[in-house]
Amino acid sequence: MQKRFRIILVVVFAVALAVMCCFSACKFNDKKTAQDSELNKRNPVVVDQDLIILTKDITRNALFFPVEIDGMQMEVIAVKTPDGKIRTAFNACHVCYKLGNGYYVQVDTMLVCQRCKKRFRMDVIETKTGGCNPISIFAENKTETDLNIIISKEYLTQTATMFKSWEENK
Repeated sequence: MQKRFRIILVVVFAVALAVMCCFSACKFNDKKTAQDSELNKRNPVVVDQDLIILTKDITRNALFFPVEIDGMQMEVIAVKTPDGKIRTAFNACHVCYKLGNGYYVQVDTMLVCQRCKKRFRMDVIETKTGGCNPISIFAENKTETDLNIIISKEYLTQTATMFKSWEENK
């Protein structure tokens, strides 16, 4: 009798634990969806205009800003490095983007190209050009103030031309 009671108690405990895990996972997903939704409200797709990034929103977690210029879809990365500097780049691996899937995701404190899997520290952005590196947006291609970073439509249009030629050559 005692053995049967223990088995029933273990089963009830296991079921209760499974239910609690399911509720926790649902709550986490709801929070993540709410955060993603809030981020999209702050970072709507910029269409054929200057991209304005609020510096107060930039942290060590990379933010990705969708941009559409003349029908070309692009994305800008903005991140604050450990030294406090805000760095920006296009979300495109200089080499791999031409071949498809050459975009980055953040994994821990690194940006990882989804094609070649090369990893970059955030503080490398805006320091190197060419090769398998993020396409940096240097100081001369943006206006920085204490409140925001502005990447002009003119510069985005020039860059969109490069992205279009890459798309056509795939």
